[in-house]
Amino acid sequence: MQELGELSHEEECLLINASEHDLLPGTLWDWLPDLELVDKLPRLPVLAEALLGLIDRGLIESRRITPELDRAGRYDVVSRADLDELLADPANWQYTERGWDERDEGLCIVLVHVRQAVLGQLAADNDDQRC
Repeated sequence: MQELGELSHEEECLLINASEHDLLPGTLWDWLPDLELVDKLPRLPVLAEALLGLIDRGLIESRRITPELDRAGRYDVVSRADLDELLADPANWQYTERGWDERDEGLCIVLVHVRQAVLGQLAADNDDQRC
């Protein structure tokens, strides 16, 4: 397993955003902040590949939230089998109109609970910074 200092920029960004239970559009916003959305979208496969690697290593879980699930305090875990297709769709990396206002709709990433303590220092070191 890699040491924290050996993580790629994409992996660090994803882990920080997962510690914040961030929606994919928020993660995309934080990744490569010097670029506009139109310039980031063609690079999505790089970020998606890093995310899949972290999911496969058991560090991050992807969840779907909807207003109904949010009101019920629930979420759906997205199966690994569905992720390749979902992450390849640029629409899943952009806010819906409601998602922008309410932040209760879309795909989000979350640190797997047992790993949060180990990775807490990474998030603390990057507090108030974009990836």
